[in-house]
Amino acid sequence: RRYFSPFYTSDAQFYRIFLDEAQWIKNRSSQASKSVAELQSMYRWCLTGTPMQNRVDELYPLIRFLRIKPYNDERKFNSEITSVIKSSRGAGENRGLRKLQVLLSAILLRRTKSSLIDGKPILSLPDKVIIKDHVEMLEGELSFYKELETNSANMASRLLKESEVQKVNNYSSILTLLLRLRQ
Repeated sequence: RRYFSPFYTSDAQFYRIFLDEAQWIKNRSSQASKSVAELQSMYRWCLTGTPMQNRVDELYPLIRFLRIKPYNDERKFNSEITSVIKSSRGAGENRGLRKLQVLLSAILLRRTKSSLIDGKPILSLPDKVIIKDHVEMLEGELSFYKELETNSANMASRLLKESEVQKVNNYSSILTLLLRLRQ
């Protein structure tokens, strides 16, 4: 049985579309990302606190949805921005990064803690308070921790000595050991 929506048909034309939490479409090959890019509308907005989190190419699905030419074409975005940034890591002059900054400054509305509306702060946060509380471990707790620390150090040393092939998994295991020590 086929689903029928009274709101959306293949020829639906919206006046405006707002994507709230737009970072959910950052995976360009996800069904949601592809679907919203196909929607027809006069105006489009993306609302997100994290337009990019890990990689520059996470911006492409947002630009594709917003239909910002010429970068809504994946090949153009990759050839002029993503690949240029990746190929010139550490270089003083980075054409791709400058191009991305110009693009983002043209399309982003940025709100910061110091932003004002009608001369008043948009956000009032209380002052940050740091309280340091040094806690002494009991004798049993300290001996347990020392034993755990010694075992973790031995395991980390063994993992670091293993072959190059295993190193990625081993680093993950070492981070897990450190997390256990912190807990």
